[in-house]
Amino acid sequence: MPSLREAKAVSYGVPDQFLELERDFKRQAKAAKTKEKSGASGGQSGAQKANGSSSPAERDEGSAIDEDEVDQLASDCDLDEELLKLAEDGARKKRRTGRGSGNGKTGDRARKREARKDRLSALPDEILLQIVGHASSPASLLSLSFVSCRFHKMLTSTERDDVWEEARARAGLPGMSEGGFTESQLAELVYGMTCFTCGKNASRIPDVFLRKRLCKSCRDTQIVRLDALDDSFGPKRLRRALRDCTLRSRQSPSQPKKLSKTHYGFLPHVQQELGRLLVLDQKDVNDQEAEYAAAFAKQHQLALQGRGIALARNPTDSSRSAYVFDFGRREDEFGPRVKAYVAKRREKLAPLEKESEALFEAIIRLEKEKEQHRNDPENGQPSARRQDLERRVLADPETDFQKSDFVESWLTEKLVNVGSVVTDEEWSELKPRILKVLYSARKKLQALELKSQQAARRDALKPYYEQLRQDQLSPAARTFFPLFADFLLFDSTRSLWEPTDALVNDESYNAARDAMEDEINEWRVDVRFYALQQILGCTLDIPQDEELSSDQDAYDAYDDGFFDLLTSALVCSIKPCVCSAENRATFFGSLPDLLDHQHEVHHDLKSSMTELYSKKASSSHAEFRFSLPLEVANAVVALCELCELDEETATPGDVDEFFEDDETARLQWHNAPRETHKKKERDWRVIMCRIKRDVDEAASAKSPHLIPPPGLRLFTSKADSE
Repeated sequence: MPSLREAKAVSYGVPDQFLELERDFKRQAKAAKTKEKSGASGGQSGAQKANGSSSPAERDEGSAIDEDEVDQLASDCDLDEELLKLAEDGARKKRRTGRGSGNGKTGDRARKREARKDRLSALPDEILLQIVGHASSPASLLSLSFVSCRFHKMLTSTERDDVWEEARARAGLPGMSEGGFTESQLAELVYGMTCFTCGKNASRIPDVFLRKRLCKSCRDTQIVRLDALDDSFGPKRLRRALRDCTLRSRQSPSQPKKLSKTHYGFLPHVQQELGRLLVLDQKDVNDQEAEYAAAFAKQHQLALQGRGIALARNPTDSSRSAYVFDFGRREDEFGPRVKAYVAKRREKLAPLEKESEALFEAIIRLEKEKEQHRNDPENGQPSARRQDLERRVLADPETDFQKSDFVESWLTEKLVNVGSVVTDEEWSELKPRILKVLYSARKKLQALELKSQQAARRDALKPYYEQLRQDQLSPAARTFFPLFADFLLFDSTRSLWEPTDALVNDESYNAARDAMEDEINEWRVDVRFYALQQILGCTLDIPQDEELSSDQDAYDAYDDGFFDLLTSALVCSIKPCVCSAENRATFFGSLPDLLDHQHEVHHDLKSSMTELYSKKASSSHAEFRFSLPLEVANAVVALCELCELDEETATPGDVDEFFEDDETARLQWHNAPRETHKKKERDWRVIMCRIKRDVDEAASAKSPHLIPPPGLRLFTSKADSE
């Protein structure tokens, strides 16, 4: 059996003998190099004596070998020294680059900044906490937390919540204990300037209900209306549940400073809740199918035992069978799991929404204080700079400004209110800019005074307008009469209120009355022609490459009876009529009835500033306040078919008689874009008005679109409605 030798540990280091040999070689090379430089001639003989005598051949061979070895070692030593020197030079360059970028000023600024940071960082935490404990609002603490990592870590820790609470109490802000919101997060929500989603600048008021500060692009893409969710958010029953279990906001993205009746949601939260609801709904559906299968098997077994296999009925048989199962809920209702989850979520979200409403009121109060300070700074103490500038302007003999001119932009201009008191040298440079601000403020003030005077003259024309309408010879002439808002746009009427030196009195009115009568007659012709174009554009089959004739004589064949037809009915497009205000539904009827409606309901309509002061404003380009959308015209044709009326001769009165004869008749717009517009109505005009509203909303949306052709259903009895 072989013997076991003593094992030694394996070493992966450099052997000591090799290191000793390397040091010996370097010493010899250094000595040889020194001798070569000194030029000593006796070195070689001394070496021979030290080594002993030898033959000449051996001496020549040995000297040749020694010289080769010395040359090689010397070259290796020189290479090592050069590499060490390059490494040291590189280290020095790196150190110099770290101190500055080559610019002396930049290096000085960096050193000063580092010194300031060191002095601030040298303060103990106890002293820093005593300083920040006197902060007037969480905004100061939030700004301090951005100074350094040390301050951020110190202030945002949960141990410093008392400091944030004291600052919040001084600012008059309520707390938010629900939802796990910390004091520092609340301060960032109220006083921050960064979007929580993309990190961009977000200076507008935050959405406190959603607890998000969003920029404009994120508000447009991430905020959705919860009452207008489409089919991509699940079936109808889940969309109703989704509105209840999602954190809801009452702040409109376009007007965040006002509370709206419409509820909005954060798209990622909505999608997250939708995923949970889909899972729970699928479990409810599975339970329902399992319950159905168990009940079906039980009933089928009973049928086999009682009547035999041959007498067992198919559950799909159209006759009434024993296989009727009642699961306690309709198809459009959600199951027990979804119902329990929605109730749990609503119980959890209700306190959050209540806290958010209190915080919203506090933020609006702070915003109003800021707005009041910006718009009415004279209530506060004026700056010394502004007082000095006002003194210099009043003392200047070359200007005619008075104290009453120091208004409007003078009170908010940064050049006037921000900075120190100007010197005489600075005043000579700032004077042209200061006077420009004053001239601009005076010009705006004069424009406001002129508009105020023009508004007073327009109000003074109202009695003359009413008397002129009453002086018309027939009721039809009083019906076909412009509204007061349109009457003010006539050229003859403008001459009484628009010029700076205009006067409104009996003399000026009598001088312009004939011109007014002429323009009113032109308006009557134009309004009739415009109505014909609206009606024929929807009812006639006109090729796309052709247009209606602009010659009014070509439409003489269309008499007053044409406007009485149901297919000639028009819709009022005045804004109070379009909105769903109480007791002011959109009117739908013939042109004479429509004009009577406008005189009765919209007699106090005010002209818009665009209409009054537009450069293109002219009576020849009057904007008539009614229309006939193509969708409404198609709905009228469908209504005639449902009521079995001839569309070429039917009138609105014929449809009214149809609904009066059948007291159970109801009309439904079954493919309406919104659920509330699918209700069945006895008044068929309400359906037409809903179509008009949805057409206008689709046209004025951010991405304009068309609604589907309206589909109508007529229910003439209770059985039909079921």
